[in-house]
Amino acid sequence: MGRKKWFRILLCCECFLFFMLEISGCSGQAPYKQPSSFSSIASEPETAEFYQDEQLHFTFRIPPCWISESPLYTQETIFDESSKNGYTSFYYAHDPSVPLLRIFLESQKYSSDEFSVQFSSLCKDQNVFFLGENSGGYYYAVLPESCSLPIGKEADLYNSMALSENDVKRRFSIGS
Repeated sequence: MGRKKWFRILLCCECFLFFMLEISGCSGQAPYKQPSSFSSIASEPETAEFYQDEQLHFTFRIPPCWISESPLYTQETIFDESSKNGYTSFYYAHDPSVPLLRIFLESQKYSSDEFSVQFSSLCKDQNVFFLGENSGGYYYAVLPESCSLPIGKEADLYNSMALSENDVKRRFSIGS
């Protein structure tokens, strides 16, 4: 192949890439940075900060990227004493309507698809996966699949706090 042909191919690829980036920017929302499938937990400094949920009986090691001079997350637990079902939500502190992670305790075992259907109002466009079980029930996690913040510094910060499924599984432990 001649140099002219390679130049045309490269120019075409660059134009396509530019076009795709422009389309993703038109939505007015920041593209979501999908966390890498390789966990960075082993290389990150240990944090002494744990969230221990007494009602749902689990512990979650808070990622260092969620902590600065002040925590970059807030947390809320909803628990139904009669059914022993509930969930804990971790939200982005700068916009508490934007979830970072939800951990559910359910008395019934579901497949990920069944769980998404059952809890569609809380799990729309989200990644649902099984965490584990104990005598009290079954644990599921829900991670957002997209960033709902406008493009800018807030979306960049939120995206830097994104966790992968493997990160959540390694940070999660079931209590007694």
